[in-house]
Amino acid sequence: MNNKKEEILQVIKKARKNGYKSFFAYMVIECYLNVTVLDRVYGEFRWFDSIVFSHDFCKAYFGKYFHDSGRKKGYANWEYHIMQLALSEDRLKYLIAHLYEKESL
Repeated sequence: MNNKKEEILQVIKKARKNGYKSFFAYMVIECYLNVTVLDRVYGEFRWFDSIVFSHDFCKAYFGKYFHDSGRKKGYANWEYHIMQLALSEDRLKYLIAHLYEKESL
């Protein structure tokens, strides 16, 4: 992946594949991330945060299983990652780093 649009598309596709259903995310994919239109409506990629911080998106992207050890103890996988995502300086880079990660039981 060599640009931001392709990376965002891959992130949204993974979540949709795992059950995330959002008309807005569908619209992003169908418009192939036509940033000029989206920027006019939502501002410079601010719309991206409204997708990735939704609980439904995080459940589909990171998984719902609970952990019983380490830093993740007591948190569902998605709860842990949504906190880490909020602290991350580059949210897209964080999501890409977990793009091919499988949910652990």
